[in-house]
Amino acid sequence: MLRAGRLAHQRSGVRYLEGIPPEQRPFVDIDQTFVDLTGRRFRPDVVNHLTGEVVEFKPQSWKGVSRLEREARRQAASYAARLNALYGDWRRLEGLPEYWWRVEYYR
Repeated sequence: MLRAGRLAHQRSGVRYLEGIPPEQRPFVDIDQTFVDLTGRRFRPDVVNHLTGEVVEFKPQSWKGVSRLEREARRQAASYAARLNALYGDWRRLEGLPEYWWRVEYYR
């Protein structure tokens, strides 16, 4: 089951890259580990540093289950907040938007 989830995440990451303009692709991290200001590691599924988009992939079976949807939203929001804490000042200076998040469900 874990292996199937990893493969689905990889496919979703590839689809994400295929769906954005080629000039954005160098600014996208897929499955990249970050370390927040407290020293804790976190690993968003996709981070587009140019647009600020943070995408968390979850299985379709989570959709419609309020507890799991809340957990997915909490996780994605946490990743965006931690990235904003790390890079927010720099992004504002560069005129880039804050990190924002969304959850995408895969089959």
